[in-house]
Amino acid sequence: MKRIMLFLLALLSPVGLEGQDKDRPPQRGMVLESGEWRAPTPTTALRAVEMLVVEGSTTSYLRGLDAARAVLRQKYYTHSDTELDAFASELVRVIREGNEAQVDAAYSTLTNAALEFDDAPEEGVPYLRALDAFIGLYESYEDRLGREADRALHAVAQTGGFDYIRDLYESSEQPPECQWPAQRAIEYPDGEWRFQTREELENPCPNVCLWCQAGALLVIYTDDGPDEELWSRLCGYKRY
Repeated sequence: MKRIMLFLLALLSPVGLEGQDKDRPPQRGMVLESGEWRAPTPTTALRAVEMLVVEGSTTSYLRGLDAARAVLRQKYYTHSDTELDAFASELVRVIREGNEAQVDAAYSTLTNAALEFDDAPEEGVPYLRALDAFIGLYESYEDRLGREADRALHAVAQTGGFDYIRDLYESSEQPPECQWPAQRAIEYPDGEWRFQTREELENPCPNVCLWCQAGALLVIYTDDGPDEELWSRLCGYKRY
């Protein structure tokens, strides 16, 4: 959790060569329109995420992310709940449909928008419904155990949705014991020595299920999840 917080806080501070860019905006989050730097609107911020990030440069990436974050945190303008929720929905759409850089920017924007910065009032106010956006994203995936859904559920944890995750965990069943292939060749009834395959095991490890998925986040972030040793045995990838 500390690493995540440090990473997100780092995004708020000028870094590297970006801080020395002569064409940088006078204030972070502003967008360039018709040759002038202006405070972003939901429309121009979404364009920054969808278009500038595509260019692939670090400058464009950070500017797109900063503009979107400035809108959600109402850094320059006050927006209605309806406007903010609609903008958050657009970022969720980007996550579902965008390229890798756009997806990363949308995730970072929504995650950061929910953070409290008591010592940085200039960064605006938290957008607390980012959690609802991530829950909706997670529930939109047909395969709730796939990589995309798993990333969405991690974002639910990062925006404080532990009650939701705990409900998922408590409503699921603990999986059965699983088996790992032998680390060495074994002799089969036909007299041949060979390594086991996963297909030969009754229930190959690791288990992939909701109990494992939600339990992992409770193990990482809280003290009231499954026993870590039990979770590791049933759900973790074995390291030889």
